[in-house]
Amino acid sequence: MFFRCVTDGGEWAWLGTRFDVDRNRNKHVGRTDKPEIARMANGEFVGRCPANFPEDRRQALLDKAIPHITSAPYSTEFPKRLYVVDESGTIYTAQTTNPGDSYHGYPYAGRMGRRLIEALRVMAQEKKCEEAFETWLRRHIRVGGPPDL
Repeated sequence: MFFRCVTDGGEWAWLGTRFDVDRNRNKHVGRTDKPEIARMANGEFVGRCPANFPEDRRQALLDKAIPHITSAPYSTEFPKRLYVVDESGTIYTAQTTNPGDSYHGYPYAGRMGRRLIEALRVMAQEKKCEEAFETWLRRHIRVGGPPDL
């Protein structure tokens, strides 16, 4: 999934989506209606979005995402990564495809620092999906280390 966005007063504003046909755009698209983490033959874990992931849901995720890595060559206007919790309790990340221009997003699995987890937990509480969020944490997140706030 590819996103194009800009900031407006600290909030992420949606500009539209675009697919980068030169990249493996199917890598992060699942075959079911649920987000998933798949283990590839090389041992890599890949987050896959639901096959029917609607545009308005992607927009809502970008609008509420927490920016991460804002040091050069990135900035607070276009951070390298974004993190957000979806109403299903899934943690998504988006990272730059073309810095300052576009992002691609997918369900996140891996290490995560405690401060970032706490910020995402608050988001899950606001969205009333705490139980599903905690399940995602237990299954897919190793506490400690980067990324963190």
